[in-house]
Amino acid sequence: MRRALIGVVLIGVVLILIGFFTEVFISYEEVCIMRMSTNTSDTYNFPANFSKSITCNVSEPDSILRVGLLAASPMVVNVALGEDVEFMWEGSDLRRNVILTSAGTWVVKILNNNNMSNSCTYTITVKEFQFKQEPTKLLVWLRTPLLVSGGFLISLSVPLQFHNELKLLLVKYKKKIEIFLAVTLIGVFIFSYQIAGFILQTSTPWSVATGVSMQPTIYEGDMAIIQGTAPENLVINDTILFDKITETLGVENFQTLETPVLHRIVEKFPFGDHWYYMTQGDNPYLTMDEWLVPDEGVIGKAILIIPKIGFVLAWLGTLQAKIFLIALIIFVVFVLPSLKPRKKKSDSFGQTGVGGVSVG
Repeated sequence: MRRALIGVVLIGVVLILIGFFTEVFISYEEVCIMRMSTNTSDTYNFPANFSKSITCNVSEPDSILRVGLLAASPMVVNVALGEDVEFMWEGSDLRRNVILTSAGTWVVKILNNNNMSNSCTYTITVKEFQFKQEPTKLLVWLRTPLLVSGGFLISLSVPLQFHNELKLLLVKYKKKIEIFLAVTLIGVFIFSYQIAGFILQTSTPWSVATGVSMQPTIYEGDMAIIQGTAPENLVINDTILFDKITETLGVENFQTLETPVLHRIVEKFPFGDHWYYMTQGDNPYLTMDEWLVPDEGVIGKAILIIPKIGFVLAWLGTLQAKIFLIALIIFVVFVLPSLKPRKKKSDSFGQTGVGGVSVG
């Protein structure tokens, strides 16, 4: 028993020490820095059936092109590299963010196909990526699980050390312990979401997928376990849950989504005091999202996908399910033991006394 006690304590101490030193483990990732290469903003009165071209000289591949347009009536916007038109949009209120995959001379052409003049305000911005190697604390996410595991193992030393004393206490206070466990279980069912959020350091510890935007990676009804992560530690290909978006860099009036979205990071870059992320669903029929996700909108990143359990979780989250589970716990702990038949007591002389008269 003594060896087991020492072994459990040592393992717990080692896990806690590793948890504290997770930030020491350093790896390197390629981090992009943005610089503005082109920025054009103007209000122009387009005559009928007239077009205007804006040339953008892009020296770095995979740069961001942002096009904003507000007109009195629908306009057509073409984005071309040489003779090849890569993007084309139509509308009177356009806001688009796209990746220019190649360096070269890109031409943004705005066309007024109407039979009358059209006043238009447009903004053309190109942000170029420049990459460099920066150290990142890759294993910092292990801190919480390691500290919790180490603390749990050390706490096991108490029952190992005081096994006999605890056994006597369990017998003496059995009923009170049952009440305590029942109350604890009820509390866990009621506050499980908050408890999980505290452990995973996020306001939303899990999310149930809806829709088809992340197929074939994540299907409707799958549950994603979400962990809070510092903005600078998020990397390309991380799947994040977010509830705020923006269409304008540097403006902190972020739009809050009614329902959080689970999409994958395809690009990231710092701008001002914030990190911004470009996202896209895994569905091959979808294009990159038209918005940018600011760091303030990131709830966390998905660290585990559990297939189809989301339907069960959605049911457990309902008030009816919580009431049912609480009633079941109370029945099993308090009602069911009282329904069991009790054994009849007998004295040392047996079940019947002299003359066959029942005794006791």
